[in-house]
Amino acid sequence: MTVCVIAIAFGTILASTLSNFYIVLVSSVICCCMSFYALPRVIARANVFSFLQMVFYIQMQGLTDSFYMATPDCLPDAPHFSYTFYNTIGQMISNLAAIAGVTGFTYVFSKRGYRLTMCITTLIQIFASIFDIVIVKR
Repeated sequence: MTVCVIAIAFGTILASTLSNFYIVLVSSVICCCMSFYALPRVIARANVFSFLQMVFYIQMQGLTDSFYMATPDCLPDAPHFSYTFYNTIGQMISNLAAIAGVTGFTYVFSKRGYRLTMCITTLIQIFASIFDIVIVKR
């Protein structure tokens, strides 16, 4: 894993974008394969599943930031939030959602299996992403 981190660091500094992509891709495959060598099979499978879930989860954070904080000249239909307002309210909502998530995990998901927990959290992520898409595409 340390060798992969060093290779990615040197690739970021010295390599082109395409070469850097290949370095990261090979490093990811090596780390996923080595997790089956270093960890018990059940934990390695959960680890690789979580990694792949985050790799394939499409986030539109920059797009939604630009939409909410666009100036009237740029996008007349946008909400035109100030940077301070958007980040303050966004962090407050994020913290409340984190508290709800920890509470939900403590009281509901800690008594359930890993598969059900991952399915429910994935469905929640999909549901939350739908709102982002609907708001931006309106």
